[in-house]
Amino acid sequence: MVRVGKGTVMVEKQNSSNRGEPVTNIVVVGGSAAGLKAACRVRRLLPDAQVIVVEAGEYISYAACGMPYFLSGDIEQFDKLRATPYGMVKDPEYFAAVKGVEVRTHLRALRIDRDRKELHCDSTDTGESCVLPYDRLVLALGARPVLPDIPGVELGDVHTFTRPEDAIGLKKECEMGQVGTVALIGAGYIGLELCEAFASLWGIDVTLFEMGDHVLPAQLDREVARHVESTLRDAGIDIQLGTSCRGIHEGGGGLQITTPEGLYEKTFDRVIIGVGLRPT
Repeated sequence: MVRVGKGTVMVEKQNSSNRGEPVTNIVVVGGSAAGLKAACRVRRLLPDAQVIVVEAGEYISYAACGMPYFLSGDIEQFDKLRATPYGMVKDPEYFAAVKGVEVRTHLRALRIDRDRKELHCDSTDTGESCVLPYDRLVLALGARPVLPDIPGVELGDVHTFTRPEDAIGLKKECEMGQVGTVALIGAGYIGLELCEAFASLWGIDVTLFEMGDHVLPAQLDREVARHVESTLRDAGIDIQLGTSCRGIHEGGGGLQITTPEGLYEKTFDRVIIGVGLRPT
């Protein structure tokens, strides 16, 4: 049995005398912190087992909390967010050589055949299918961003900020001068960190929309939040409190946002949604 929770992985070694066949194949779905911690822990406890991690994306084992600081330029290279204290990048080659764990990126899990104990996957690059047999299957899928149920969230210049591709793509667009105005929807941690990231290095005009009556509504009371809001306004951030977003549409040479009061006066080059996460 493999159980993952709050950084703990428990493995019960089986033997043929009383618990069936020994565990020899472990497959982990998800290549971020929980999945790779589980894979490495299992590999240490069951040194003869084959451990495979599948990840649909390109990047694994990265410090997601540092992505706003990569966007702001405080962290120059994204690889520093996935490096050991000794500067080794934690890529598939690292996990194979140092941890004895095989990591297959660009491989998307599609279906679990519980009767046959098989995980059906396909390549996000080629579309080629493959089947991975398992004795134990670990699901470590993380979370996905919450998208408000409003028109326009599917538009090309509307983004979330939870994946490395989000941070890398936005930074490249900033470097190329393609972003002059940004709307941030949601004044939680991500929204506030992105306020600083866009404004401090790039000098981008930032408008922050929050439907509550103060920033960081889940973390601070109104009195303390006022000090944060004052600092943001001193940095040139336009804060719109008590303002929900009813829709996003293209117009005026960019993106426009509709609020309960009607069409907001500014047009934006990018809209970033940061209203929360939910488990995958």
